[in-house]
Amino acid sequence: MSAFGATYQVAAQADIYSAALSYLIPVRKGFMDEICLYNDFSLLHKRAGGYSDSYQNVTGCSLAMGPVFVYVDYAIGHNHAWIGNNWDNAFSLGPDNATHVRFNINMGYYF
Repeated sequence: MSAFGATYQVAAQADIYSAALSYLIPVRKGFMDEICLYNDFSLLHKRAGGYSDSYQNVTGCSLAMGPVFVYVDYAIGHNHAWIGNNWDNAFSLGPDNATHVRFNINMGYYF
């Protein structure tokens, strides 16, 4: 598989579980239009013996302000290529077996 111009390995047999919750708060006062609170969880359960499972949990909010949209979230990942230190085989062997965190702020202007 590949993302961001770099390849990485993935377990050949696995199950993926995902759960997501969100709550939209319409504000429509001043410059703020709405706030959306969310939590997204996913688990990659690898079927091969000796492979460590991968998971991520992202909790945050999005803010809509006219044409400006902002995401602020906190991501926790275990054997996760995009959150941890092991890009090449976190989704296959999962040798890191550590939990990593990332604080993210993403802002976009839509026109």
